[in-house]
Amino acid sequence: MPSLSRYFIGIAAAATIMAMSNQAHALGCEWPTVTGPMQFTHTLTGVKWVAREAPVGSKIYSTTTTGVVGPGFGLACDNNGTLTLTANMGTPLPIAPGTFPPVDGKDVTGKVLQTSIPGVGLYLELGGFLNGSATNAFLADDGGVGAIPYVGVNQQNMQPSSMLMRNLTIKYMALIKTGPIPAGVSSFNQEVVRGVVSDVGDAVRLTLVGQVQQAQCTVKADAVSANPVQLGTHDIADFTGPGSTTAPVDFFIALSDCEDDPAGSVARAFMRLDGVDGSVSIDRSIGLFSLTTDSTASGLGIQVLRSDNTPVQLEEFVDMVALAPGTVRLDLRARYYQTEPTVTPGEAKGALTFTIEYR
Repeated sequence: MPSLSRYFIGIAAAATIMAMSNQAHALGCEWPTVTGPMQFTHTLTGVKWVAREAPVGSKIYSTTTTGVVGPGFGLACDNNGTLTLTANMGTPLPIAPGTFPPVDGKDVTGKVLQTSIPGVGLYLELGGFLNGSATNAFLADDGGVGAIPYVGVNQQNMQPSSMLMRNLTIKYMALIKTGPIPAGVSSFNQEVVRGVVSDVGDAVRLTLVGQVQQAQCTVKADAVSANPVQLGTHDIADFTGPGSTTAPVDFFIALSDCEDDPAGSVARAFMRLDGVDGSVSIDRSIGLFSLTTDSTASGLGIQVLRSDNTPVQLEEFVDMVALAPGTVRLDLRARYYQTEPTVTPGEAKGALTFTIEYR
C-alpha cells in the first residue's frame, strides 16, 4: 500500500507540472486580464483646411507614426510556428468609389474610406504589433503596407518574446478629398477600424475624431496682378557688388470670393513659393532664388519681399494675412539681387509657383 500511495503522489505532481507548463506557453491569442475589445481613440488636432477649388484626390492632411494609448489592458498572443494566427483589420466605413491619384507616393485607390463628412475620405495604415516584420507581430497581407482593410498573419515562432499588445500604432494617415465638401466646419467622430483576432474575436476598435473646413477663398487664373512681374531694365553699373539690389517692384496675389467662418474664428492664408523652370532657391531664408535656365544674364538672382520689405521665406508655408469677406490681397515686392562678383548683361527671368493654404 505505501508504494501505491507514493505512485499516486508522483502522478499528481507530474500533472501539476504539465499544467503549469501549458499555462506558461499557451499558444494562440487570449485576454490575460480584462476581456476586450480594446477601444482606441485618436483626435486630430486643429481644423484641417482644404482649398475650395482643390480637385478630387487632393490631400487635405497627412501624418506619420502616431502612437495611440490603449485602455490599460492588453491582448496576448504566442506562436511556436505551427499555428496561423490572423488579425482581420476591417472597417465599418464604405470604400470611396473611383480611382485616386497617388498620395505621398502611395497607391490609395480601393483603400480610401468614406468618412461621415461628404467629400472627405480617409486612408489609414497600421503598424506595430498589428503590422510588422518582427516574429511577435502580424504582417499585413498587402506586402506589409497595412492599409485598412487588410488581414495580418503570423506563422512564426515568437519565442523568446511573445506578443502583448497594449497600444496601437498608426503608421500613416491621410484625409483625401473625394467629392464636394460642405461649407463651414464639418466634424467626424466615428469608428474607422474594427479588428477581429484569432481565438478572441472582436479585439480592436479605433475611433478617429477631427474637423475639416473648406477654404474660404478662390484663387482665380488671373490672381497675380502682373504676370510676369516686370523688374525693369538696368545698367551693369547699378550693381556694385554681391548683395546689391535694384529698387523693388510691387505686385499682389488676389484671393477672391472669400467667406468668413460663421462660427467666428478667423482663418489665415499661408503661402508657399517654389522655383520652377530652372529657378531654384539660393538662400531660402531671405527669399532669394536663381534665374531660369533660359536666362542669358548671369551673376543675379531675384528676391521676393513682403510689402514692408521683409523677405518671404521660400519652400515652406509662411503666414501672410488674416482672411476677410470678399477679396483679400497678398501684397508682395520683387527685385534683382546681385549674387556674384560680376554681373553679365542679358535677359534675367525667374519663375515661381505659389500654393495657398488656410489655417
